[in-house]
Amino acid sequence: MVDAVRDEPAAAAKALELLPWNGTQPLTPEAIRAAADLLGNDPAEMWVDQLAARSLLEAFAHALLAQGIALEGEPEVPAGVEWDDHVSPEETSEFMVKAPLMRCRVFVNDFYKGTGCLVGPGLVLTAWHVVAVAAPGQPQEPAPTITVQLFDDTKHEAFMPPQFASPCSQAEFEQRPPRADTDVAGGHDVALLMLKTRAPRHLGYARLPRPAPSARSGTSMFLAHFPEGADPGLGVGHTAKIRNVTARWRHDVHTDAGSSGGACFDNATAFVGIHQGVWDKRGVMVPLERFIADVAPHVDKDIAPRQLWALDDAGTRLVIGRDLFVESVSAAGEAVTRVRGAWVRRRNISSNQVGLGYSFDILQELLLRRRDKHALVRVANDAVVPDLLADIRERVVAAGVDLPPMPTAEGAAPTQTATEGASRATANLLTMAVNGAAEAAGTTVWFFVDNPTVPLDEASRFSLESFVAAVLTQPRLRLVLTGMETFTFAGQQFATPGAAAGEGAPGLVVEFVGSFQRADLLNFLTQVSDELTGDTNPTEVGLAADRALLPLKGKDVNGFFEMAGLPPVLEELRNFVTLLRERASGG
Repeated sequence: MVDAVRDEPAAAAKALELLPWNGTQPLTPEAIRAAADLLGNDPAEMWVDQLAARSLLEAFAHALLAQGIALEGEPEVPAGVEWDDHVSPEETSEFMVKAPLMRCRVFVNDFYKGTGCLVGPGLVLTAWHVVAVAAPGQPQEPAPTITVQLFDDTKHEAFMPPQFASPCSQAEFEQRPPRADTDVAGGHDVALLMLKTRAPRHLGYARLPRPAPSARSGTSMFLAHFPEGADPGLGVGHTAKIRNVTARWRHDVHTDAGSSGGACFDNATAFVGIHQGVWDKRGVMVPLERFIADVAPHVDKDIAPRQLWALDDAGTRLVIGRDLFVESVSAAGEAVTRVRGAWVRRRNISSNQVGLGYSFDILQELLLRRRDKHALVRVANDAVVPDLLADIRERVVAAGVDLPPMPTAEGAAPTQTATEGASRATANLLTMAVNGAAEAAGTTVWFFVDNPTVPLDEASRFSLESFVAAVLTQPRLRLVLTGMETFTFAGQQFATPGAAAGEGAPGLVVEFVGSFQRADLLNFLTQVSDELTGDTNPTEVGLAADRALLPLKGKDVNGFFEMAGLPPVLEELRNFVTLLRERASGG
């Protein structure tokens, strides 16, 4: 109402004349202005204060509306158009299941600050001011520790600075709302956080519609937020236009501290923006159309297919619980990275080769899908060989890599130095030669080293350890180790690809195999459903996972099932894949 008085002085003066003064001295614009000047107050604010003191605000509002002046917070609906205040029961019921899974709490230096929303397996969208530690335009130092707590209560640290950031205006930072779009030009109060460890796939993420829907007055909306960190469910309200401003929108959902950054959805359950804060006791939203062009490239890269769910087109050779391995291979495929591959280890060494050999099939399929040039060399370790490094060289040549004759390292012949020293020198020469050939051919050479099925003598063991250390120093070489839990290998060991960010020595991501969880089935089923049908019903996915686990009921240890029990589970999962294929084809 203050804005209406300030922006529409003629209409406001006319509205004063129409008020029922009931025998009291009528107010005039001149009298109000004179009093405001005398007291040093804002005339528009005094105008509203005086009307409130006489209990005439409601009558004044109606007098303005009668002249076609809509107040802030009042929906400006064109003549003849009704409020779009309806929702689809079918769409809304499914949305009510999905939306809570996407929400997340954002902690700054271990203190809860606001809400975020997954917009990809590794990306969280929130308000910039939630993670800011200084005013706009100032260095955000010292850089805070940002932790995101997901629906499953797992906590994931985010990289700083954000993947994309657009600060709020200085006025907004000081709690002063914009009066026009120029007040917030180029500032969207948005931060796109990249998680160091990706979210479980079954939690889903908010799809960003293209093109972004335009915000409209008088429509129902939903807000996924955590006011004061609590979980009251989804907020429901309506949108409203702000006078002279299109870069921000009003809404009437009840919010509180900690709601900032919450995702806003329209009555068709489409993502339309993020909740920014509260002005004049009403919520404010930053519409998606303001920042979609900036965040879309990052989101598209994040949600691009990265995982395998089957190794054949028929969907019979399913891949369960190997997301970390796939992510590690993807990270190692980057031209510049500290992640040089993966080390697949067994949780229980006595479980023989379970899960190890299958890793080669997965790696082979992943490399087939890559666009870059590569060569895959398998080091079988299934027989005793007199010279392991010479055997590896022969395998490299057999894979199509053209190598020059191998010279003997000066002073490193077995008769000149200890076995360990000779192994190191020869391994360095071999890997340098392979790297040089790969560089010349514009390719990357991947080595897959099988867990030995025969005992290795001391010389072979030294050769293998030396070879691994040498591979990690060569930029064109990549490595996957399986088993060999009793070996000591050089290089860093990373729990996730994200843990390898920043400067430091290269190394391998360590993945443990031998068991699986219900969450692995949920991730698998979600991926399959998304890929085959374009969408996922979390309730249906959960029921399918529980049905698949029925043969193993009561056989878990703290939620982990042994891989030996997987066959009947796989059979039920294949049935679900068949069902999805039929649904996708209209059968």
